[in-house]
Amino acid sequence: MAPGRYRRSGTVLARRATSREEIQTLEGAVVATAGDWILRGQHGEEWPVSDARFRDSYEGPLDEDRD
Repeated sequence: MAPGRYRRSGTVLARRATSREEIQTLEGAVVATAGDWILRGQHGEEWPVSDARFRDSYEGPLDEDRD
């Protein structure tokens, strides 16, 4: 990691968009297209992420049996 850069960690739920859909984010309505990922945070907030960015930025899925 370069100086002054930080990495966020946490858990999100993710599902794949199968068609165009409008997502209500904290900043307003955003359109997700088929193949994008719709993420849901700890407080129920949702946001779309492109497939390329999702695969580059997120790890998982977590093993449900792990603590």
